[in-house]
Amino acid sequence: GYEGQFGPGIRALVLTLYYASQMTEPKIAEFLAHLSVLISDGQISNLLIKQQDKWHAEKEAVWRAGLASTSWQHIDDTATRVDGENQHCHIVGNPFYTAYFTRPGKDRLTVIHLLQGSQALQLLLNQQTAAWLDLFKTPLWAQRLITGWPQGILLGRTYLETLIQAQMGSLDEQQQARILEAAALTAYHVQSDVPVVTTLVSDDARQFRHITQHQALCWVHEGRHYKKLSPFVAY
Repeated sequence: GYEGQFGPGIRALVLTLYYASQMTEPKIAEFLAHLSVLISDGQISNLLIKQQDKWHAEKEAVWRAGLASTSWQHIDDTATRVDGENQHCHIVGNPFYTAYFTRPGKDRLTVIHLLQGSQALQLLLNQQTAAWLDLFKTPLWAQRLITGWPQGILLGRTYLETLIQAQMGSLDEQQQARILEAAALTAYHVQSDVPVVTTLVSDDARQFRHITQHQALCWVHEGRHYKKLSPFVAY
């Protein structure tokens, strides 16, 4: 289990102190110094973020197994800072697992991708896409153009964005996003590698709508409204 100058005990300890015990890197360095472990601050950082392919693979396996474990999933997001920029930490889970993902946005495309269980967002155009485009009120002339694009095969996001920009540049940013969402929803509802979620438990934010057959609103979010009430009775 030895790789480099530190064995599995030190590597596991550093990971546990940082992620499970929420100790900062300077405090971990101070703790190890008290144990007479000669390790630099940079090496502690390397143990946390480099050569973690096994952990990433395990996390992905847990995520995909979790998506297949029940017919419903609970999802939420919270703001987080990454290199001084505002991003979003997404939480997907149920009683069997919890998976965390940090993404630049929290739009519907991001949510669909997290439920697809795939490394890259999958997009698909077929007859079902028209129903999503109607729901999102995509202009009819744009819908007619889309029927001439590749149908029935998985497409990459960059490819589809290029088509949209080339042939539908007059659409605003929101309308273009709805086309991508329609293609992502089409791909999601025909996928077989990971079961399609029947019910999504979330708050009432717009990005969670129209993705699954049913949407259940979270009681934790619902309860916040009742806390704001000031009861008034005759007594």
